[in-house]
Amino acid sequence: MFNIISYLEDRQIDYHLEGEKNVVRGWVGIQCPFPDCSDPSWHCGINLESLFYSCHICRNKGKVEKLIQELERCSFNQAQKIIEKFSDEDYSSPKKPLFRSVKEVEECILPEEIDKSFHKKHQQYLKSRNFNADYLVKKYNLMSVYNIGRYKFRIIIPYYYHSRLICFNTRDITGRAELRYQFCDIENSVIEVKHTFYNIDTVKDRCIIVEGPSDVWRIGDGCIAVSGKQFTKEQLLMLREKEIKKAVVLYDADDSEEKIGETLANNLTGIIPSVELIELESGDPGELSTEEVKEIRRIIF
Repeated sequence: MFNIISYLEDRQIDYHLEGEKNVVRGWVGIQCPFPDCSDPSWHCGINLESLFYSCHICRNKGKVEKLIQELERCSFNQAQKIIEKFSDEDYSSPKKPLFRSVKEVEECILPEEIDKSFHKKHQQYLKSRNFNADYLVKKYNLMSVYNIGRYKFRIIIPYYYHSRLICFNTRDITGRAELRYQFCDIENSVIEVKHTFYNIDTVKDRCIIVEGPSDVWRIGDGCIAVSGKQFTKEQLLMLREKEIKKAVVLYDADDSEEKIGETLANNLTGIIPSVELIELESGDPGELSTEEVKEIRRIIF
């Protein structure tokens, strides 16, 4: 196993580990050595396990041999010899277990105010967004709260992992709530919403990654939601655990300027062999037409 840290220290190449310069768990960050990079400062990440690198700015990515070639100005064969020199049979980057908070609850605690049947107003909301309400309620086990309690006028969206209810999200149907989505309390969840993905149980070896549950409802099986714009290290570890081979990142159009989807795609390159970013010209995935969904699904499935 190539000991990338020993190599960097031997060559006196400055680097940053987890928690420094926005470096996430399992990565090491260095300045990008590629001449076409417009901003090399700490944007080149190397995954300590897969030994793939990726620059967030110039989008150079690949195996560590290519990076060594650029750093050393040497041939591929010479790069391999350098890697052999800094390889150690007893060294391996530690595989950190998928983080989950230790909780006393054995199952997610749902709100007491849930209606016995899915409320008509909530059905009307789904239909207003061109969804088949009856189909979604049955497929995703959606529930509703009418006009009482903390989650009034919200759709209850259960999250499952290995077929086990672990937490839930909620979606306002009025358009007047300060928060469109409101998560389950951490103390009432088995796994926190931001430590998992919505619809993760439908993923095999490839997936489409979107922001919210309504995007998943439009695209279907194999599509998972981050539950917000920002991803967490626990979510990255979950994808590594699933051994995903190919992923498409499909974020809302208004996120392209902030490069939020691009940042996620770059972070995924070290744990998923094939990652593609699709940028919408307008709107969000939940507003796609049937034909547009079919076209996107053809890319990956």
